[in-house]
Amino acid sequence: MRIVVVGATGTIGSAVVRALQPKHEVVAASRSSGVNVDIREKASLERLFQAVKDIDAVTAQNAEVPIRRLRRSC
Repeated sequence: MRIVVVGATGTIGSAVVRALQPKHEVVAASRSSGVNVDIREKASLERLFQAVKDIDAVTAQNAEVPIRRLRRSC
């Protein structure tokens, strides 16, 4: 299968790419990868699907959240 992984360079996305690669053709897409996509922009998504053909599946692991320390209450 040819699978597009959106958010492929993030923590979860990179794990998904590694898990899929042994058995599938993976197209890694993110704001900082070779296949550039920004899901906040419709035109960016349109360019992704015009550039990448014959897709069997799409999975999205995209998020933008602040990193902060969790407080422990012990």
